[in-house]
Amino acid sequence: MTFETTGQQPATALILHQHGRDQRATRTDREPPPPKQHKEISVDPKLFERYVGRYVLNATFQMTVSVEGGHLFAQVTGQTRFELFAESERDYFIKDFDAQITFEAQGQAPATGLILHQNGKDRHAQRVIEVPAGT
Repeated sequence: MTFETTGQQPATALILHQHGRDQRATRTDREPPPPKQHKEISVDPKLFERYVGRYVLNATFQMTVSVEGGHLFAQVTGQTRFELFAESERDYFIKDFDAQITFEAQGQAPATGLILHQNGKDRHAQRVIEVPAGT
């Protein structure tokens, strides 16, 4: 066996060398890193209208961004709606769990997409442009 380590940190994985094969196993009993500390700032609620809409992560997973009472919210398909808190004009976080959203927007134009930062992954979502009925 070979243990994978970095400096004085505990092993993160091991490799079992047996019968001419190497099998790697990632350590799973470690605590995940603490969530990033966020600093909430105030932004003009008029800015939120640029972000309102539906964003498609994949065929069955969409995020709806809405404004209510001067607050910005996001809701993913089949999940609870959560309030978004600003770190900058384009970067927002959720207080209830470790997830962040970066809106993709240029200047004063509406957002064209967003990036969901969660569990060490960045997932891009395109904004769906709704066409009003009868047009």
